[in-house]
Amino acid sequence: MIEDVEAALGANPAEGWGVLVVCLLAGLAIDLLLHLIQRWAGHRGWRFFGVLVHALRGVPTTLGVTLGALAVIWLAGLPQEYVIPLARAAFIVLFVALAVAAVRLLTGLVRMVLHKDHATVSLVNLLIRVVGGLIVLALVLSVIGVPVAPLLTLLAGSSLGLSLALREPLSNLFAGLQIVASNRVRPGAYVRLASGEEGYIADVRWSDTTIRQLGNATVVVPNTVLTTALLTDYNPPDCELALVIPIGVHYRSDLRQVERVTLEVARAVTEEVAGAVKEFQPFLRFSELGDYAIKGSVILRVRSYVDQYLVRHEFIQRLHLRYAEEGIAIPFPIVTVAHDAAPEAPPPAAEEGPATPTLLTEASS
Repeated sequence: MIEDVEAALGANPAEGWGVLVVCLLAGLAIDLLLHLIQRWAGHRGWRFFGVLVHALRGVPTTLGVTLGALAVIWLAGLPQEYVIPLARAAFIVLFVALAVAAVRLLTGLVRMVLHKDHATVSLVNLLIRVVGGLIVLALVLSVIGVPVAPLLTLLAGSSLGLSLALREPLSNLFAGLQIVASNRVRPGAYVRLASGEEGYIADVRWSDTTIRQLGNATVVVPNTVLTTALLTDYNPPDCELALVIPIGVHYRSDLRQVERVTLEVARAVTEEVAGAVKEFQPFLRFSELGDYAIKGSVILRVRSYVDQYLVRHEFIQRLHLRYAEEGIAIPFPIVTVAHDAAPEAPPPAAEEGPATPTLLTEASS
C-alpha cells in the first residue's frame, strides 16, 4: 500500500497541494452532510440510520487530512527514510479513525437494541471499547514492525499471576457479565436487597452496580454481591402490584355495613387517584377475630411500586373520614388487668411493757 502511494504522489509532486485542498474540502463537506442527515433522521425517528450516521461523523475529515498530509509530505521533498514512517503514521491515524467509528456503531446498536437510552449499560460499552482498543493496538504494533507473538506469549505466561493479583476485579467483571447476560436486573428497575437497601437500578458497571434510592442517595453494590444476594424485583414484565392495606373495626360493628363503606371508598380511590389500576375491582376480606378488633385486608392494585405510597395515603385518609361519618368505630388496643383484693392484715398486737410493781398497803388495825 505504501508503495502504491509513493508511485501515485511521487510521480507528480506538484499536484500535492491540489490533492490537499480537494481532500480537506471534500471531507468537511461530507461531514456537514452527515450532520444534516443525522438531524433529519432524528426528526423522522429513524434510530438505526441516526446511529450509523453518528458513527461515521469525523471519518471523512480525518480521511481528507490523512491524504492531504501524504501530499504535503511528498511536496516537501523529504528524504526517503522519513517519507515511509510518516506515511505509515498517516495510515495508522486513518485506521484508528475507522476503528473508533466501528466502536461507536456497536455501542449505538447496543443502546438501540436493548432500549436503554435512559440509562446506558456501562459494562457492555466498556467491553466493546476494550476489545476494540486491543485489536487496534495489535494491528498498529504489527504495522510499525513490533512482533506481537512474543507479547502474547508473555501475557499467557503471566496470566496466572495476573489472575491472582486481580482476583476481585475479575470476579466483579465476570459477575457483571452474568448480570447483563441473564437480564437479572435492568437499569430503571426498582429492586430491594435482602439486606434492606432498595431503589432504582441506575447503572451496571464493570465492577459494581449503583442503586439510586428514593431519597436520591446512591448505594454501590459489588457485582459479586448482587449475583448471590436475595433480591426482589418490582419491575417484572407486568409491573402492576397488589396493594394490601390492613383494617380493624369494633366487635359491635355491622360487618356488612363495614364492607359496603370500605369498598365504596376503595373504588373512589381507584378511579380518582393517579397510580391506581382503574380496571381492577377492589375487594375486602375479613381474616381474624383479634384481641380487640375484627381484622381484615383491603386489596387494591397499583401500576408500579412507588405508586403505592400515594394510593395508600389517600385510602387511609378517606376511610378514616368516612368511618367517622358512618359511626364505624376503629378500636384502640384493649388490655384487661385483673386485680384481686388482698385479705386484710390482722391489727398489730399491743406491745407489752415491763411489769409495774403493785404496792399492797395493809391497813393497820
